[in-house]
Amino acid sequence: MPYIPPHIQKLKPYQSARDLYQGDYLFLDANENCFGPLVGPEDIVGDVTLSDYPDTDSTRLREAMANYYDLDPDETAIFNGSDEAIPDILLAFSSPGDKVAGLDIGFGMYRSFCQIHDREYIEIPTNKDFKIEKKEELSQQLKSSRVCFLDVPNNPSGQIQSVEDIEWMIEQMPEGLFVLDLAYFGFLDSEEIKNFMQRVSKYENLLIMYSFSKTWSLAGARIGAVFGNKNLINALIKVRIPYHVNSVAEALAVKALEKHEEMQRRCDLIKEYRADLMRKLSMIKLSDSGQLGESILQVYPSQANFILVRFPENSQEIFGRLVEEHRIILRYFGAGDTLAGKDNKLAHCVRITVGTPEQNEELLEALKKILSS
Repeated sequence: MPYIPPHIQKLKPYQSARDLYQGDYLFLDANENCFGPLVGPEDIVGDVTLSDYPDTDSTRLREAMANYYDLDPDETAIFNGSDEAIPDILLAFSSPGDKVAGLDIGFGMYRSFCQIHDREYIEIPTNKDFKIEKKEELSQQLKSSRVCFLDVPNNPSGQIQSVEDIEWMIEQMPEGLFVLDLAYFGFLDSEEIKNFMQRVSKYENLLIMYSFSKTWSLAGARIGAVFGNKNLINALIKVRIPYHVNSVAEALAVKALEKHEEMQRRCDLIKEYRADLMRKLSMIKLSDSGQLGESILQVYPSQANFILVRFPENSQEIFGRLVEEHRIILRYFGAGDTLAGKDNKLAHCVRITVGTPEQNEELLEALKKILSS
């Protein structure tokens, strides 16, 4: 049998809920946009020649995004979803064995790609509210790391770090690279965080990752971007594979940008649905007699299109009954889940994608039945 490096042997293949559950389920686990596609194949008829290789530089999309966000096209690079940018960032800005920092409960692909590419993932501790604390230890962690990834809002907590904390973290890495992941950009309430998009040229060590999957309802097209100053973008595109973004995905993203008003309308509605679902989840109560009474779900604030909720200690049973009795799938963080951090901070938690009002009501009614029986 051919040689397989030990660090690869330890890995487990990625599995989604749709791999595990086949059939007619309500999937509220993957943070997909509940409105469905913003654009489709019918919108790009005649725009793509499939017999030709795609434009390696994705020029049309880079120019469209630069125009939309008031950036220089040379400050933008396009990828197959923002996930594809993570290994390229590691290749361009670090070497095997280097330290790469990220939150203890940050997006799981940072850790996974560090394992694949033999980087040491360093967990940045967060407090009970999933916020960073500016301690000397954190400063030393950042100074010793080649790269730091920070997702804002954080997946899975939905929390954001303050602009002051983000700026402080960037300043701790004068010789390292700070990567701000804005995959859930459209659902942010914080305008200050959004304004980082126009500040990439200010910093010599800042990249911003961006996704079309959630905000623009194009998860199936796999299209994303990275913004940064020209020197960083030039280093990043040196390690990408040629023709990596297909012509169909690029054309769909260009067309989606033309529908930015409809995108904003949808995102605003999702934020309303989020607030309503959070309020109703926190109103689910249970009394000593087993009837609905005292509040039993801990609902965390969110600036994403999902909500983190802590279930009672019988969380595994609740999750199982949602699947078996009601065919509803959430993202459950069981004991030992790698995304829960070293101290299992997310024990008994579920991440709930904000659905349509009808989907949210279906979930609420199912939870009430399970928790009162």
